[in-house]
Amino acid sequence: RPGEHKEIVEIGAVRVDTEGFTEIDSFDVTVRPAINPILSDYFINLTHITQEDVDTRGIDFKSAVYMFSDWARALPLYSFGSDPDVLKENCLLSKISFPFDPERFSDIRKTFREFGMDAFQYTSGTIVSAFGADIHRRAHNALNDARSIADGLKLLAKNGL
Repeated sequence: RPGEHKEIVEIGAVRVDTEGFTEIDSFDVTVRPAINPILSDYFINLTHITQEDVDTRGIDFKSAVYMFSDWARALPLYSFGSDPDVLKENCLLSKISFPFDPERFSDIRKTFREFGMDAFQYTSGTIVSAFGADIHRRAHNALNDARSIADGLKLLAKNGL
């Protein structure tokens, strides 16, 4: 709707060992939205991020994205869909430069597709169900979604696909 933007409220990521897709580090930060600082009930119900979470733990987007950039170093970055576009949009909204080389980003759904899975039928939080596995992480939480993608990659490797 008018005046609404895809303001980032959470950035979550995992660094994994590509041999077994085990987590070796994680990044998780709550972001305080600047344009629409009051969270909607829909958003709260979807993400379980409360207004109190944002007000007490949230940091400004500029600080969050630069912290994430430092954490990510020069490593390749994988997302489940258009996360790089949302990061760019938020940089524009915050009037800061995009701190990443766009060539570093890849859509991990393409990797699943290369092995015969239509990952476009799933979300980052549900990809494990493509392997018949139970979903045991709460979706729509940035860090959990990143961990679910790693779980999906581990299942992909385990099944020899």
